[in-house]
Amino acid sequence: MEKETAAPFNPDEICAHLADDLRQEYVAPAQWRCGIEYELFGYTKDGLNRLDPSRIAHIVERFAATPSSLIKEDSLTTGARLHERVASQDGAHANMTEGELSIEPGGQLEFSSLPRRTLIELERDLKAYLARLKDIAQQEQVIFVHTGFDALRPLDEQHWFPKRRYQVMRPFLTKRGERAADMMTRTCAIQASYDFSSEADLARKLELSTRIAPIATAMFANSPFADGKLTGFKSTRAATWLATDTARTGGIPPVFDDDFDFTAFVEYAVNVPLMFVRRGEHYTLKDGDMTFGDFINRQTDYDRASLLFDWREHLSTLFTDVRLRSCLEMRMADCVEPSLGLAFAALWKGLLYDVEAATAARELMPRLSRDETLELHGAVARDALAARLNTLHVLPLAKEIVRVAESGLRRIAPDEVRFLDGLHSLVIEDEMCPADKLIAAWGGEWNGRIEKLIEHCRVA
Repeated sequence: MEKETAAPFNPDEICAHLADDLRQEYVAPAQWRCGIEYELFGYTKDGLNRLDPSRIAHIVERFAATPSSLIKEDSLTTGARLHERVASQDGAHANMTEGELSIEPGGQLEFSSLPRRTLIELERDLKAYLARLKDIAQQEQVIFVHTGFDALRPLDEQHWFPKRRYQVMRPFLTKRGERAADMMTRTCAIQASYDFSSEADLARKLELSTRIAPIATAMFANSPFADGKLTGFKSTRAATWLATDTARTGGIPPVFDDDFDFTAFVEYAVNVPLMFVRRGEHYTLKDGDMTFGDFINRQTDYDRASLLFDWREHLSTLFTDVRLRSCLEMRMADCVEPSLGLAFAALWKGLLYDVEAATAARELMPRLSRDETLELHGAVARDALAARLNTLHVLPLAKEIVRVAESGLRRIAPDEVRFLDGLHSLVIEDEMCPADKLIAAWGGEWNGRIEKLIEHCRVA
């Protein structure tokens, strides 16, 4: 009997299916959570060379409680599920998942927490991970540092990690952005994720976070160095992203309209060029001339499950400042020292999860167009908190945003306001971002010695 083939989806059916998929991600406000991702550069202790693929894979393997905890592509270790041993009431022990490790294209090490109800739980998870990393790094004679951009090694000294996904991303992106290779191998970020409860709730959070994104970049700017010297940017990472495939970076275009909804988002996303198609462990690179919608409309033997699988893979290749997948991901900040990384998570929790704070923050932000927002991003990459765009001054706006976030956290989680203390001191009292302190020390007590920078930024 011949296999029955499905008729191609029409555009309205595509949008309906994909919008419905996003609606499955609603979370009731009482259950809202926060997650964190923390990326670090690893170097050999002797020579300060970036860790090669075998070395970083070996370090990940040392985190695995059992062989089944490892994530593999054939014989290649690409990540690990992290566990802690917790005693149960009967005296036995059980493994409790506390996060995941993955390896980025240049061998950067990324810790991804589970979504947690409180920042206190996130702090516990991050501290446990960093304590274990410190022990392993000492034994392996390697070090890990927090900066938004590789301050030491040029592009031609980077080691590309041979994960299949990266092997198709590399040629695709390097054709579409002059700094795409730098972005993949020489940047590190701090990211945080948040839930939404409805289409209207998502629209409010997505608009607010997209408009505040350049201000957040300024507060956490921490990458004024490359190749062992100052670059002229306070966030070299942000400047690099501005020169990477503009079709899938920056702000989500329909967010700047007044009537954003799931349909508008889907229409935007399906018109972004398709990077690859994955079937099992095999990736097929696309040439960029075909959008996701074009690809879907050319399928004949296709069903809803296949559509949704390809859709979710496609969303993972959109690298906007705020990314929408199963949650909202804040992706606009350089990696910073751990306590400030938790402040990043706290900032957005206070702004997004308290209605009064969200309203106040929205009233503070000028309604810039997408082009104006990109222009502001460029100014922030260069000058961080000192950046200006016409009559908009970033520093006073950043101060007010921190105050609003503090008030929001005080209402919804008063025992978590302490996570914003360091950011309050840095932005409101010192009127500085991390890069400002690095630049001052570089020209002062460090006397231009790169080893002092590495010592200062070392976490393991």
